[in-house]
Amino acid sequence: MYYTNFDGIKISFNKENLIEIINGNLDFLFMLGYNDIKKLKENDLAWLLYVFVCKDEKLRKKIYKEDEMIKRVGEKLKELNGKYDEDLFYDKEEFKKRAAYLHGIQDYKLEVAKKMIHKYPIEEIIEITHLTKEEIESLQKEINSKK
Repeated sequence: MYYTNFDGIKISFNKENLIEIINGNLDFLFMLGYNDIKKLKENDLAWLLYVFVCKDEKLRKKIYKEDEMIKRVGEKLKELNGKYDEDLFYDKEEFKKRAAYLHGIQDYKLEVAKKMIHKYPIEEIIEITHLTKEEIESLQKEINSKK
């Protein structure tokens, strides 16, 4: 951990205005082993932050001895990691299909907007197609330039 202190953040330079910025290197913590963490004092910043890089639930329980706050943090991290994994594409072909589908939706919105441009106000086109005002104006210029 690197500690940086800044005095006088406000206009006056009194000691009451001390702000401490701590730069934590989680990659460094990730490389620490059980014995390294056990050497740290409880509630040391590195000791507290290790929970974010420790993926082994048994090891986390061993280090933190069922500390209630750490237990809740561990549960939340497990939940967040699960959501993250659900959002990732592991199948390249499935990713391509999804991208093509989304591209198709955008193309369809543009086609609908083209048909609406001379018949409806821009605000209604935005509401129906969910295109931005800039996209519709650009489409309008493109159509007018072809005439």
